[in-house]
Amino acid sequence: MSQVWGIIGLGWLGAEFASYLKAKNQKFWGTHRSSFSWEKDLFPGEFCDILLVNVPPLKTMSASSFVAKIPENSFKRIIFVSSISVYGDVTGEVTEGTEPHPNSDSGQWLYEVEQALQKRFSKNGVIVRAGGLMGGSRHPVFHLVGRNVISHGLAPVNLIHREDLIRIIYELGEDRSVAPLVNAVTPFHPTKENYYSAMAEKLGLAPMTFEKGGSEGKIVCSEVLPHLYNEWLCAKLDRL
Repeated sequence: MSQVWGIIGLGWLGAEFASYLKAKNQKFWGTHRSSFSWEKDLFPGEFCDILLVNVPPLKTMSASSFVAKIPENSFKRIIFVSSISVYGDVTGEVTEGTEPHPNSDSGQWLYEVEQALQKRFSKNGVIVRAGGLMGGSRHPVFHLVGRNVISHGLAPVNLIHREDLIRIIYELGEDRSVAPLVNAVTPFHPTKENYYSAMAEKLGLAPMTFEKGGSEGKIVCSEVLPHLYNEWLCAKLDRL
């Protein structure tokens, strides 16, 4: 199906998504923060079949103002990239039916945007709650190296590779029957200690020390992805 995509946020994820669309001969346009400011500029006037909104939390702008700036008649579907941070410290298995309890300013902002989007675009909006992101030169292990002791070593990881997330977003644009909310997390949840220790060794990084707590952490699952996306490119989260 030939569709036009609009990408608000040609950054680490958006630029790679644009490259993916180009390889598939799909038409698209996009903005970068150097060419479009939510606070100052008019929203792009180009039409698109699918509008992908992929920006970091703009905590200087209210969620209602953020959503109100998006014109209603310039696209057929809108996909907003959110985060599993909206679930906060919920424990146990988490699905799309789990009630969020954000415990950070960023998580709270994202959840408020989600609610405003779902209210305004109830018939053509999709929320993607992405897990921790990795790919290219980006990996959470690099932020952990050098710490004396890393807390919650027994907590499960909830990550996703950029290549898989790109393909999930693309499938959401193609599938007209998909649910309005999707947890995008790889179904591989080793403990922080086991996973990051193995990745540190694989990447030639210094060994790390972990506390043994955190076993009561959350495992983010999806009731939607098994029907949408089964062939994971990085199922074991073992490469950049």
